[in-house]
Amino acid sequence: MRWWADGTLSASPEMPFDLTDRGLLLGDGLFDTAMVRGGRVAFGAAHLDRLEAACATLGMPFERARAEAA
Repeated sequence: MRWWADGTLSASPEMPFDLTDRGLLLGDGLFDTAMVRGGRVAFGAAHLDRLEAACATLGMPFERARAEAA
């Protein structure tokens, strides 16, 4: 079994969990649905603006450059 976490691909069979993570403890999380046309996200900057604001509200880290690269 392989898994991806925090920018690292691991072959370990065990997935470590941070037991102090708000998402695990309280169910905090966010998502954004975007339309893709011609291989590009429509209104991409607006989507990233909303994700950045939502992460700030929840106290979650957000690396805009990584999100743009993804």
